[in-house]
Amino acid sequence: MKEFNLREELKTLKDKRRGQARQHPIDVVLMITIMATMSGYQGYRAIGDFAKRYKKQIVKYLELEKDRVPAYATVRRVVQEVDHKKFGDIFTKWMKHYMKKSNSTWIAVDGKAIKGTKQKEEDKKLAHLVSFFASDSKEILIARKTADKSNEIPLVQPKLCNRLLA
Repeated sequence: MKEFNLREELKTLKDKRRGQARQHPIDVVLMITIMATMSGYQGYRAIGDFAKRYKKQIVKYLELEKDRVPAYATVRRVVQEVDHKKFGDIFTKWMKHYMKKSNSTWIAVDGKAIKGTKQKEEDKKLAHLVSFFASDSKEILIARKTADKSNEIPLVQPKLCNRLLA
């Protein structure tokens, strides 16, 4: 099986920051975000804290030329601007490459509104995320944002049908 390099795949994502704001490449910021999130750090400030706390290890592991890691504000800008669909596709492909599951795996589906995602005070809805979770391995198989003015049903139905027909 061909090796899957997550960092190389993350480099293919478009970085929407202006030139002078690109002190940290998009792949570095997203790798730190993934590592922090998988370690239980949730939120931009927590990810910034993770980067500071593990700076030495991050610099070594990611082979960073400069001895610096991104601040939480940089993480926030990158995460808000990244193409979430493409990022989700890359992350899912990486997970599928390394995760083994059997046909008897129980998969839980859960939808959550994400705190702090209203753009304006008059907005009524928060961003809504649907996750497919493998109960035996305790891994998130897929996580997707629902379409605006929708719920999780249109997102879940095709996945369930694919799973039942497989």
